Amino acid sequence: MKLPHLLITLSGLIAGCSYHHQPATQHHTVAFMPDVHFQDIYGKINHKNVRHLAKDKEGAPLTIRTMADQLGSTRLFNENYFAFIAALDDAANKGIKLVVLNGDFSDDGQPYNLAGFAEILESYKQKYDIQFFLSPGNHDPSRPFGRPSPQKRLLTTNGDSLQIYSPKAETCYEHSTDICSEQAKEGSYQDLIDYLGQFGFENNSEYLYWHTPFGQKATLMDRQYKICNETDKDLCAKVPDLSYVVEPAKDLWLLSIDANVFVPKSFEETTGQYDFIKSSNAGYNQLVKHKPELLKWIKSVSKQAKAQGKKLITFSHFPMTEFYDGSSHQLEELFGKNSNQLKRKPNDSVSKELAQLGIKVHVGGHMHFNDTSQIRHQHDWLINVQAPSLAAYIPAYKTLMFAEGKNEQLQVRTHAVTEVANFDKLFDAYRKEYQFLSQSKHNKVWNKQILQSVSYLDFARQHITELSLGRFLKEWPSELAELLLSSDSSELFNAVNAEQSQPNWSGKQLIVDFYKVRNAGELAAEDIESSILKSYLKLHGSLKQYQQRTKQQDQLLELLEIFKALQNGQADRDFNINLDTGEITPVTTN
Repeated sequence: MKLPHLLITLSGLIAGCSYHHQPATQHHTVAFMPDVHFQDIYGKINHKNVRHLAKDKEGAPLTIRTMADQLGSTRLFNENYFAFIAALDDAANKGIKLVVLNGDFSDDGQPYNLAGFAEILESYKQKYDIQFFLSPGNHDPSRPFGRPSPQKRLLTTNGDSLQIYSPKAETCYEHSTDICSEQAKEGSYQDLIDYLGQFGFENNSEYLYWHTPFGQKATLMDRQYKICNETDKDLCAKVPDLSYVVEPAKDLWLLSIDANVFVPKSFEETTGQYDFIKSSNAGYNQLVKHKPELLKWIKSVSKQAKAQGKKLITFSHFPMTEFYDGSSHQLEELFGKNSNQLKRKPNDSVSKELAQLGIKVHVGGHMHFNDTSQIRHQHDWLINVQAPSLAAYIPAYKTLMFAEGKNEQLQVRTHAVTEVANFDKLFDAYRKEYQFLSQSKHNKVWNKQILQSVSYLDFARQHITELSLGRFLKEWPSELAELLLSSDSSELFNAVNAEQSQPNWSGKQLIVDFYKVRNAGELAAEDIESSILKSYLKLHGSLKQYQQRTKQQDQLLELLEIFKALQNGQADRDFNINLDTGEITPVTTN
């Protein structure tokens, strides 16, 4: 293990609980940590210009993205490195031996990130006997056969940034002042096998059973589906698929679905290379069209599991059902059909088709949301457990455990990762960035309040606040945005002749709290003052009764209708699933 990784891991252990008195091993408890978006902040890149990169307090060079880029993204790029280690420490402390990373475990599959990621997984495997199982996400790989990396910015010692590219990128040349390295390319399916094949993608002697849609001994060349362009039927490509089913512990089957769908959009005859439509908005809507053979295999696996008495949990990167508690149509009406990542929502007809496969419970990622949704079709039902990301608000992971009883149950629990050792380790480097941008009067100067964060949860709160009032607000109707940015609660209540009870809040706070609940469900409801949530609901009731609403007030009412629906959906924190009936029962835990 590289020294910086070892130091970080040990510091996490020291800051956390002692491991001398571990609970009994939970062989059938599975932890799900999608969307880690691992950035190896101590990445090994061979290039002369790495000497210009920022350094930590111990003088180790850092391969970290800029704070300006973090605050404009739906995910954190750097601090999630420490959060991932904290989550693994927490799982190890609980005696969990099975950890699933269902997609976007990297942030575009660069070899230097895959190498660092594999190193950390191997260290936890060796120390705690944890088995890891992966499924590909739309960031790993971003294209099936990789591609030259477009520019990404890394922070330098003086607070400036330099670009990092890979060979064959147009902007990458030998005498550049930036970094040009093959380690920075966007990886391919072959890179996933080379660096991470041992973590579920390939068979090994530890597994009691392992199989793919293409057999047990299929090579990557064999594990391919033919996918054609829908408008140009002659434009077809064979694209790898890394789906598999594995039995890591007696009678437990984990079914990993490669739900990436890369549709070819062009072919360059001179190079013999395809260009593909990225898979980020494809998901199961495209999978049912382009991978019908995979659906047949999934159905056969579920039948085989039932016949052999195996307990089956299915996972992939993409959600199998809608994830807005039935309010997707209202979101589209208020914000537009291209808003709120609605393109990623599976169609109801697709979800019903998936329910007929017999898999019952699926754990998805991709959205960075904490949510639960169920769809029923005739005698079939399917529950999609949407696991949150460690790189977004509220950072958390989920565990699923089978519990025997009168009716077999699956216990789902959510574990927030709020206290993280070293979460502020990079803050000195960010202060230099802020100083550099301020002195150069750069248009990407950011709110330095985030550097006052007292915990990782607080850091994630600041991150979603900046996103909500910046990137997300661009999707809002201008009239509604103007109303909330210029009003407080007393003004909004007075406008509908309603009396407001304490506490007071600003329209900006409502905007941020809306996105908190949209993203984190019950976790966010616990993070927002209950009196404020009640005040939002009271305003909703007052607006609904008011007969002379303006257009702005109609829009505000619609927003609060959605807010209410997001709070009143299926239990999404701690709950049990009756595997006979599909009934979801909330569980109150300390």
